[in-house]
Amino acid sequence: MKKTILIYLIGTLCIVTAKGQSIQEAKKLKENEQYEAASAIYGALIKANPSDVSIYYYFGDNLLNSDNPDSAKIIFDKGQTLDQTNPLIKIGKSKLLLDEISLREAKASSEKDASNSEMIARYQKADANVKAANALIDQAVLNTKSVETLIEAAEALIHYKNKDTDKAKILLDKANQLDPKNISILLLLGDIYMELNNGTLAADYYNQALDLNKSSARAIVSKGVLYKRSTNYESAAQEFENAVKMEPGYAPAHRELGESYIKLGKLSSAKDEYKKYLELSKNNCSARIR
Repeated sequence: MKKTILIYLIGTLCIVTAKGQSIQEAKKLKENEQYEAASAIYGALIKANPSDVSIYYYFGDNLLNSDNPDSAKIIFDKGQTLDQTNPLIKIGKSKLLLDEISLREAKASSEKDASNSEMIARYQKADANVKAANALIDQAVLNTKSVETLIEAAEALIHYKNKDTDKAKILLDKANQLDPKNISILLLLGDIYMELNNGTLAADYYNQALDLNKSSARAIVSKGVLYKRSTNYESAAQEFENAVKMEPGYAPAHRELGESYIKLGKLSSAKDEYKKYLELSKNNCSARIR
């Protein structure tokens, strides 16, 4: 069964040629929530470069972001068979573990009903998952000078169910020392402080990212999300509108703008933005549900 799924993922998704395409293009599609299009590129890249383990990591990461953890595991496992020690594959496996069960929720449920063996077992599994994930991340970043590895490891600790923002910041600070002009580092540092509900520091990092790239729709949308979290929907909508002007094809900007318009009672405009969001995200499953 797993072999069949793997053949499907790598075979039938190769609807485009690998010529002229790259991991960076596929990552951009993922950021734009065009997961199926990104998977098609990864499938073609694997077909053309079957020994490049980094492609398996980014392919699996894309599948994980599109709510396909089982398929992501298959791809990560395939990458691991090619290189048992690859740090990116270790990070991919850690993401699967970190996102399976919320340790905080499992612990609260087990404490609420201490006689429930299922809840206790779930908590124990969540705890084991988090410990195993952290061990994999520690192995991946040990003595590394790779900014890419540090960024991906930090992202695993920021954007999944079981977060560790303190550890993520240590990794990003190290990455920043190696590459102080890397916009991805600044965006993730902003995300850390957004998670910590420190809007001032989050905005500072997003603004630093914009200083490096004034056309970064991702940074502009992130600033808008800060306003949305503080229920300042007018300012949030303004940021999202700016992002749309900067990059009309950036799907998350249309999604966030639609949600802000709903809060502002602009239902007709919200409908238009969601329609555009669905068009740009190519009707991926999570987009249709949303």
